[in-house]
Amino acid sequence: MRRPGGARPLIVAGSLVCAVALATVATEAGAGAWIEQRTSTPAIGSPTPDVDARAPYEAPLPAGHTMGVSAVSGGAVPAPSAVASAVAAVPREDLQGGIAGTVTDPATGTTLYDDGAGRAVMPASSMKLLTATAALDLLGPDHVFTTRAVQTDPGTVVLVGGGDPYLSSGSVATDHPERASLDDLATATAEALTAGGTTTVALRWDASLFDGPALHPDWPATYADQVTPVSALVTNEGRLAGASPGPRTTTPAGDAARAFAAALGARGITITGTAGLSGTLPAEAHELAAVRSMPLSTIVQDLLTTSDNDAAEIVAHQAGVAAGTGGSFQGGAAAVERVLRARGVWDDGAVLRDGSGLSRDDRVTPRMLAGVLALGTSDAPFRPLLTGLPVAGATGTLASRFNRPGSEAGRGEVRAKTGTLSGTSALAGYAVTVSGGVVVYAFVVNDASNDDAARAWLDRASAAVAGS
Repeated sequence: MRRPGGARPLIVAGSLVCAVALATVATEAGAGAWIEQRTSTPAIGSPTPDVDARAPYEAPLPAGHTMGVSAVSGGAVPAPSAVASAVAAVPREDLQGGIAGTVTDPATGTTLYDDGAGRAVMPASSMKLLTATAALDLLGPDHVFTTRAVQTDPGTVVLVGGGDPYLSSGSVATDHPERASLDDLATATAEALTAGGTTTVALRWDASLFDGPALHPDWPATYADQVTPVSALVTNEGRLAGASPGPRTTTPAGDAARAFAAALGARGITITGTAGLSGTLPAEAHELAAVRSMPLSTIVQDLLTTSDNDAAEIVAHQAGVAAGTGGSFQGGAAAVERVLRARGVWDDGAVLRDGSGLSRDDRVTPRMLAGVLALGTSDAPFRPLLTGLPVAGATGTLASRFNRPGSEAGRGEVRAKTGTLSGTSALAGYAVTVSGGVVVYAFVVNDASNDDAARAWLDRASAAVAGS
């Protein structure tokens, strides 16, 4: 069913423009498990830059309104009975397993649909919504992460990792203009050293911002091509072939330091050796140069659109640092819980193990997922939770979805974060209904007998919500 003339909000039109502009096609694959990741991946051995999936999704707002999706709504939300009927009519072809879900009017908090909304379920990558919420709350959307080169004595330079998930080892001016680059840092560092009369140094690296294990104990060895060991100093997300799934470095900080040493050498600085920093950074160290990441709002948009495990885990660690709970898996989980409790979107029975949703021991409720999305409709700092969502049938991890009979009506009308592990599938996002009202929703299927059937049901159910 098409929307009546004049009722379609401008934000949907903006999404469709972005759909034309973006060429990223996302696939969901894994080693022994379905795990979402970036697409259009080149063959191993043919590294090319990832297609940039970032683009603004701004919508004009009526005078007197602040940033918020509900402000561009063209009408009222559907009645609960209409939503329930629409979802109930979706066939469960070849699908067995537990389905839990909720649909909410974010403007009033009214629950329009509840089928196990408070049930703790395995979220898979929809967990990234909670991670991003905590980081935006604790740090703010304009926060940047800084990578520094400091001098501890005339003959020693230390490369200090600031936890930038998208730090590049080389020049990125053409493909990723927002990314900080070690090439740029090396240029400024070499200039500072030369100006001070130093052309020979030993290089050390410091990745002490994060602590604890670099790989989560819940992750099986088969995830080795899905996520890089978490480090506060990493370049190119540790992806050795420039793609994911694909081979990963096991020494991200050392690799970054060696790339920086090579860049310094190309600029006339002789490097006598590279090694990790022994002990803590001396108080007398002074900064030679620094590069800063893209803003957190853009990082969040990118990691949600592409379901980036590497960025999600670093952002979770950053949340732990900001909250004072520690830059570790445990510290990140504690920070996320603290924020969600403070925002009133925590349910008892939830269990947070990591930031990406790769752990099969993560448990959250559909109500929590919809709750953080509702924050994005009303509170400006959380807007990236919505603008980063893939567009059904157009961008990110939804580019190749919503093409089955019964789901086509959701193409361009639904925006949602995917979640996919073996036996588990999820969609959590928002839609503009035929009456022009904005609703947020979350559906999760656990213990699915057929993963493909689970995704088909989720697509059709999401389209049904938009059509209700």
